[in-house]
Amino acid sequence: QATASLSQHSLTLEWRRSEFDLSVLGSELFKFGYRMRSTPSAPGSGPRISPLALRCLLTLVFTGNVALLAAYEQFAAANLGEGEALLSLLGLICLCFTLLLGAAPIFLSSYRAIQIRRWHSDWIPMTMIVTTAGIVAFHCAFSGWPLNVGCLILATLVCVLIAARWLGALISKRS
Repeated sequence: QATASLSQHSLTLEWRRSEFDLSVLGSELFKFGYRMRSTPSAPGSGPRISPLALRCLLTLVFTGNVALLAAYEQFAAANLGEGEALLSLLGLICLCFTLLLGAAPIFLSSYRAIQIRRWHSDWIPMTMIVTTAGIVAFHCAFSGWPLNVGCLILATLVCVLIAARWLGALISKRS
């Protein structure tokens, strides 16, 4: 869609992605002595998923993967033998991705607060994650818990914390 205004000396273009080549239009306009000046559209003009919502969604996906692996290990794969080690390794990899995606903003803000010696509210979730990781590691090592169950507990905690942060940001943005 194109609109031209000769009185205001402007040309307004709107197009769908991959259906229009702006560089060809720019070179054609330059041939006739026109210059292109672009003004970006407003950031809220179109629907867009926030980075925190995407982080929450990916954390939920990897937590779901850990849950499926833990359920498969507990109920369907009772006599896998060496397959249990592979399932535990896959669960641990999913937990690592969950921690990298979900716990990173919590740990980064806490780390920055520690550097400047200030109190930050993310110290509470960080302490919860570290304490839960220690308790789960102890029970997996000494009490005979399957590794995927421990990974599921920790991944669920991280998923709940990042979902709470996303919901808090969404509510504060709406008000």
